[in-house]
Amino acid sequence: MYVIVGLGNPGDKYARTRHNVGFDVVELLAGRLGLSFNKLKCKAKLAEGRIGSERVVLAQPQTFMNLSGESVVELMNWYKVEPDHLIVVYDDIDLEPGHVRFRPKGSAGTHNGMRSIIYLLGRDDFPRVRVGTGRAPQGWDLADWVLAPYRTPEERKVAYDGYLDACDVICELVERGADAANRLCAEKGKKYAPAKPIKEKPRAKYDFSAIAAHLKEKIDAKDIAGAVCAVTVDGRTVYQNIQGVADLETGRKMSRDTMFRLASMTKPVTGVAMMILKERALVDFDAPVETYLPEFAGMRVAVKDAEGRVTGTEPAKRSITVRDILTHSSGLGQGNAGWDQLIDALPDEDYTLEGIVKESAKASLDFQPGTRSGYSAVAAMNLLARICEVVTGMSYPAFLSNEIFTPLGMTRMTYTPDERGWAQIAEVYAPGTLKKLEIGRRGYGGVRKIYPCGSAGLVGTLNDYLRFTLMLEGGGALNGVRILSEESVREMRTPQLPAEIPDQPEGCRWGLSMRVTTEVTEGQPLPEGCYGWGGAYGTHFWVDPANRVTAVCLIAREGGGSDIARQFERDVMSALAG
Repeated sequence: MYVIVGLGNPGDKYARTRHNVGFDVVELLAGRLGLSFNKLKCKAKLAEGRIGSERVVLAQPQTFMNLSGESVVELMNWYKVEPDHLIVVYDDIDLEPGHVRFRPKGSAGTHNGMRSIIYLLGRDDFPRVRVGTGRAPQGWDLADWVLAPYRTPEERKVAYDGYLDACDVICELVERGADAANRLCAEKGKKYAPAKPIKEKPRAKYDFSAIAAHLKEKIDAKDIAGAVCAVTVDGRTVYQNIQGVADLETGRKMSRDTMFRLASMTKPVTGVAMMILKERALVDFDAPVETYLPEFAGMRVAVKDAEGRVTGTEPAKRSITVRDILTHSSGLGQGNAGWDQLIDALPDEDYTLEGIVKESAKASLDFQPGTRSGYSAVAAMNLLARICEVVTGMSYPAFLSNEIFTPLGMTRMTYTPDERGWAQIAEVYAPGTLKKLEIGRRGYGGVRKIYPCGSAGLVGTLNDYLRFTLMLEGGGALNGVRILSEESVREMRTPQLPAEIPDQPEGCRWGLSMRVTTEVTEGQPLPEGCYGWGGAYGTHFWVDPANRVTAVCLIAREGGGSDIARQFERDVMSALAG
């Protein structure tokens, strides 16, 4: 008799993830044998039957992975099997996806389930079948990788082929023994033709020490409490720096898991969401906004005197378009025409994305659409988030999660962090005094309460935003997962407004949701063609498509961090220039 244990975590949350390979294999094997998991015993779901003439029990422990040994020990005692008749099936990050290996004994490696089994059994001389999931791609945490579902049909097919091979190897082991199982593994491995060795381009050695030095100066001067940053070249991280503390009161240090209020770095995410809708022909960038939000028909524009005071209104000469919003040239919430006062007066029950957008239609525009630029800090991009909900029938957070965050592995990015997320937040401090800004559990202090704002409010980690930048640098794809077409990314990073349109950023023009550099100036050190944006608490990123560079710097400072962002830009460019 054999006890065949597939390792995994119970519950729908973990179903069909890489760490549940063992569950999936024994489930597939049960189906092949015509068995069902209809018993619960020894802290496991069980299916009993035969492989050939040998009686077998298939088991899925219902403890969590790191307690798997409790169930296995009880199973061995109940069924009175010796270690050589226990077979454990589990995932292995050190094997390429779909590859299968059999071993009659061995250590646990890095697998917590196997560690638990070996520790509680007090021995490691039992057979195991490992199915490869591959190592975490660039920018992924190991835990996020193994607990994530397969992202593409191709990945699912490779995994399923591996499950089928694992079932064959288990049957061979039960019927013909360890040597036969080894031979079958070797035979199945032949389909994975060894790749020719690729001569890697030597990675240049860059001196990024100035970044750390300048950030330390800011920390020592009590200008910031801490910072995290990273630089990638050719899709690989070539520099990372983590300094200071995230919470002065508790002394909690900055780390790669620190959550940051990204503020206006939400806007490029909204820009990508709109490009997805454009590719699917759900949104026309040059159509009037009232096509999707009827309340924006017949907008009026504030008339101002020579000193900028509003003296009346006049009809808008044309409608606002989605492109106007993405290029900060709509006139909505871009001056002193009263948008803030309107929204502040909303009752709590109407303080939602839908309610705020409807109320926004009552505001006067600050200028005729398309005639000026500037910056709409909050108002305008809310319209885009709401348009996304209208045309997809999904909530905006659900759309972002399904179409951007989950496929890219941005597992911590959210408007509504859980308890763990809030416990890892970087608190925002005033420069000089390091007095804490009392924002509370909100992603952006400029809102009364959390709602899915298209302009601000997302919270995430360095890893999260680094993946987002790598997707952009990769022409819309990261690690084989495509979010946008290359054409869409080129459109986002192409200047959209004529140079003569006033009030565009220094040395830059607006692309779609981001600034695009057009010339190097004293206040703008990046080369032509770079694109990116920053946030109100000092978060900052850019992508340099010509040199295949991305850079992200995250701080949490009241009043922003343009001085730190510019120094970071200069330091990165200096290091890359050698």
